[in-house]
Amino acid sequence: ARPCTILVPVYNGANQVRRCLRSLLLHADPRHGVVIADDCSTDLDLSEELSEWSARHAHVRYIRRANNLGYLDNVNALLEETEGDVLLLNSDTEIGPQCVERLQRAA
Repeated sequence: ARPCTILVPVYNGANQVRRCLRSLLLHADPRHGVVIADDCSTDLDLSEELSEWSARHAHVRYIRRANNLGYLDNVNALLEETEGDVLLLNSDTEIGPQCVERLQRAA
């Protein structure tokens, strides 16, 4: 399967976001880039934590929007900024082993 970009729009929900990112780090091949788009969360500790995740993992990129766009506009902006195949995950999603590859085969 070819690499894809995993897009994760985020707005608060620190516990769910942590579980999502842990599952991605555990089960997604690092050749799949991960882009976390924080839609101007009010939880500044979460924003700082997401920035640290990105600094620790080369395949994870963190974007913090300057203004709250809302879910759909945040997702649309992500899609416009990304080339190639994407997997859009809600920030409360947890993936299992080979999830990305199984989805790619189904597509």
